[in-house]
Amino acid sequence: MTKDCIVSVRNVQTILDGNVKDVIEIKEPGTFYEKAGHYYVVYDEEDKDLNQSVKNILKFSDNFLELMKSGHISSHMVFQTGASHSFYYRTPYGEFAITVHTESYSISENEKSISIAVKYNMEMDRLPYAICEIEILIQST
Repeated sequence: MTKDCIVSVRNVQTILDGNVKDVIEIKEPGTFYEKAGHYYVVYDEEDKDLNQSVKNILKFSDNFLELMKSGHISSHMVFQTGASHSFYYRTPYGEFAITVHTESYSISENEKSISIAVKYNMEMDRLPYAICEIEILIQST
């Protein structure tokens, strides 16, 4: 992997109330590096609705993924197979108490790319909210 990369993220949430699917896809330039046995990717995600960007930091290894967001949206999400993690998701519209129950986490890599897949259940304010899947592809440029 090279320092300069392209980060593609596809997040599918199936909302339990009404079985509505919400799909978010982004593709942004980023920076990849390795430190103390973990991989990191830093990229800005543009919010076209508010004309602002959110700084994202991915920290990951063979058995976990952390996604840290800062800016007008902030959170610190942790995904680890078989584990539950709680956090606050802060937006301009309010703060939400979220818990994720990670069903599966996998990572595969080669010389030019890293793929990450996460499946998890989400609770909002201690109530079941959605079944979610995240696919992340990090490619050298």
